[in-house]
Amino acid sequence: MKHVITFLLLSACAVPVMAGERFPLPTGAFYYQPAGTVFGGEAIWINPAGMGRYDADGLQMMADYRDGRAVKTWGALAHRKRMGIAYRQIEQASDSTIREFVIGSGVKMGADFEFGGSLSWFTDGPSLYDGRKHWNIGVLRRPGGPLSWGVVVGNLNRTKLNGELTETELRYSLGYRPFGDKLTLAADAFLSTKTRFTNAEFVYHAEYTPIPGLYINGFVDSHRNIQIGARVNLLKNFVGAKSGLDRSGHHRGTTVFTGMTEQRQPSVMREPAKRLVIPLSQFGGENPVRPIFGSSTRSFAELILSLYRASTDPLVAEVTIIADRFRLSFAQAQEVRQALRQLKNAGRKVVWFDASPGNLSYYVGSVADRIIIPPVSQLNLVGIRAELTFYAGTLAKLGIKADLLKIGEYKTAAEMFTQSAASEENRRQIDRLLDNYFAQLINGIAEGRHISSDSVRILVDHGPFTSAQAKQFGLVDQLAYQDQLDTCLSSSVKSIGYARYVRDTLVTDQWQSPPTVAVVVAEGEIVGRN
Repeated sequence: MKHVITFLLLSACAVPVMAGERFPLPTGAFYYQPAGTVFGGEAIWINPAGMGRYDADGLQMMADYRDGRAVKTWGALAHRKRMGIAYRQIEQASDSTIREFVIGSGVKMGADFEFGGSLSWFTDGPSLYDGRKHWNIGVLRRPGGPLSWGVVVGNLNRTKLNGELTETELRYSLGYRPFGDKLTLAADAFLSTKTRFTNAEFVYHAEYTPIPGLYINGFVDSHRNIQIGARVNLLKNFVGAKSGLDRSGHHRGTTVFTGMTEQRQPSVMREPAKRLVIPLSQFGGENPVRPIFGSSTRSFAELILSLYRASTDPLVAEVTIIADRFRLSFAQAQEVRQALRQLKNAGRKVVWFDASPGNLSYYVGSVADRIIIPPVSQLNLVGIRAELTFYAGTLAKLGIKADLLKIGEYKTAAEMFTQSAASEENRRQIDRLLDNYFAQLINGIAEGRHISSDSVRILVDHGPFTSAQAKQFGLVDQLAYQDQLDTCLSSSVKSIGYARYVRDTLVTDQWQSPPTVAVVVAEGEIVGRN
């Protein structure tokens, strides 16, 4: 309902007090896209609301070939974080040149609704254009089905022409995808506040995508002018051209364009495989502190989700884990190990680098294809232990006695305040817990390193080991420092850092919202309610 109200307000704000002339916008260094289906940096010129949906940094250049003259009329645009700037230089037949500047931005207002605004101003050229400014606003709605619609209201300030206010311009656009993303049909209606809708100028547009990254499109308008063109995505770059013909078949001009984006896009070229490098020091607990200023650590859930995402990403061939400042609990270590196993099962090569490996970090890394430690280091594979702290003696010296009620032999939480040593029941349950942890440690290492459990027990009994001994006994595969990893690993695979990998998502023009899974992390003690 709120989107319908916005639509009505946009239309209402264009109703003039007194009708005037229409301001003639110049043409050139521009190619057509429907306002209801626009996707890309071109939205700054067509419908600024589209900037709210296309959240990718990029650049674009375009130039015209008209009347036997090339690159006399050209334009450029740049966009970052849903904000863009644009410029075009339009050469007139009178040898005068019009220069137009545009700045605009779009914001998301919900999962399927965007709102945007832009300011365009002209410099140079005939007096009709020099110094003119236009305010424009637009909306874009894609409710998740095969339909998409947009509205653009231009010249909101109604700049004066010949002493009279000009008309506000309206553009209504409707898009339809009958067969998913393969085919997009659209119709735009152009009119002013003085024009009846039945007298509007219409443009009917179609775009076909035979393969990912290749777009063939064209339109026909009310005057039977047509335009045909194509765009080809080449990894993070793209090129294209669009040519126009009038109703008699005469060439009206051709616009060629090229550009680049920061993020991946559907491409006719296959992107080379990458090596994902993940430093564990970037990740904290289940709910790390998010400071207002300064850097913050990522949550443990982000680490696990990223590992599983990499196992299904065809562009990830290898994953290298830098186990610096390893501070995972045993439960978290098991989750990471399971995710690494999933990576291996999916055909990804896993490398584990650990500058100071201990029991738990080696247990996780043992599932990797290769374990690398520095030449001057040691492998602290020494088994596990438990330490208990008791405060009864300290409290007695202070004249304090804890009066706590114990129910059951193995209810030992209060012992730290009432005793100076562990009870037999407490020792028994701690020993059983340690035996369980130790068995998982031994069996996990044996499975990962393809040796028997008995051999692992013998090795643990003789630990710790120097780096040379660890390599001699087959516990690690290679000795190298972290800055030597690139030479140790495959040179044919390019490395990509975790932060860049997270940002480098595939930018697609899908109208239907992808399914969303919410991960709710509960961390803390379980307490009863009074």
